[in-house]
Amino acid sequence: MTTDFPQKDREISNRSTMFTVAGDMDMNREQLKFSSKLQRFAVDIRNKEIQRWFNLNSLAFIAHHDDLLPYWSELASALQEYQSRGRHLSHEFDAFQICDIQLSSNLLDMLSPSLKSRRCNHLWLENNELGKMGSDFLVEVLEENPNLSYLSFVNNPIGNDFDSQTVFSKMSAHQSLRHINLMGSLRNVSPDIYKSIICGNEKLNSIDLRQNAIDDSGSATLAQALRGNVTLKSLDLRSNNISCIGRKKLMKCIFNTESLNEVSDSNHSCDIVLGNDSELTMPRINKVANKNVKKMKLFTLLCSPVDKCANVWRLNSVPEELVPNVLEFLQHYPTKGCWKLMTELMHLEAGLISTQETNLRKLGMRPIIGGRLEVLCESEEDKKCSQAKALNVLFDVFRTWALPNVVTRFSCVDVLRP
Repeated sequence: MTTDFPQKDREISNRSTMFTVAGDMDMNREQLKFSSKLQRFAVDIRNKEIQRWFNLNSLAFIAHHDDLLPYWSELASALQEYQSRGRHLSHEFDAFQICDIQLSSNLLDMLSPSLKSRRCNHLWLENNELGKMGSDFLVEVLEENPNLSYLSFVNNPIGNDFDSQTVFSKMSAHQSLRHINLMGSLRNVSPDIYKSIICGNEKLNSIDLRQNAIDDSGSATLAQALRGNVTLKSLDLRSNNISCIGRKKLMKCIFNTESLNEVSDSNHSCDIVLGNDSELTMPRINKVANKNVKKMKLFTLLCSPVDKCANVWRLNSVPEELVPNVLEFLQHYPTKGCWKLMTELMHLEAGLISTQETNLRKLGMRPIIGGRLEVLCESEEDKKCSQAKALNVLFDVFRTWALPNVVTRFSCVDVLRP
């Protein structure tokens, strides 16, 4: 954000002039105010009042008007002058944000040299009504800026499958891109495009696909892509057209209960955000359990909350050499918060509870800044209870599991040998 500096400070730059266009009176009130804002930005940039972060937003949408072009031209000239003063980082913007402002082809041509800067690693272009030229411009940005790590291209429809495939092929080849926000920009593309986003670039950490009219077919495609991905940490699918059928596909992706091997092969890294409190939701176990999520899921399958006893039959195919590992694993009962979250997940899969997510407080969690979830610290009493439950599970396994004959592999001499 910029501040209104005194007029005497604005006059420091001789190149910056407060000019008036003859057609200014044709602009509406918001456009007139915006023209003044463009003037201030140009002066502030030349006077080095704005550095590193270029943030040009508007509370009300600013439609294109030809009478704004001279102001845009002055701003673009100031940007290029500033970035041409030196090659060191202090003369480069590393973040550009232009939101709720219509960008015509003429404006893109003016701003392109700055937006395609090799130093820019964060780019926000949101609600700009770019049309077909948006796809072409995005391809150019990805080609010419190898350092771009965060891209927000919101409510700027990319177009048909051909345009989308071209854009995502560039995203897949980009080595620095880590975070992509495409909210409302992929409404007219096929589900296979979603798969190419996830499978193409294994370095991506987060993808935002809200408000893209993704249906059950699209969610199935995404679930298939996530099966082999171990790097993506967040996938936001809120405000789409995903029903209970699509949610089941996504849940199976992160927790396939068909066998212990299927659980092990599930996705344990991606936190899928499916809905708000008033929408279809799913437990976010991959977010809460962190590094222990795989063990958590395996334990839940062996000691399902839906069943009254341990599902020891699932261990029948365990090789002899892994028996000690199984017994050691069963001695660690999950934390209270994680166990309750997995209880909900199992109940949802079995169709035993409604589609509404259980209250977070009842699950032993609380919301914190940024919408993240955090498991509440367990008390000493909870820890003792967990230890007792672990012993109960271990006893149940010993009582009912036909243990492989591992004892015969060791003689008494071997056992007693110091």
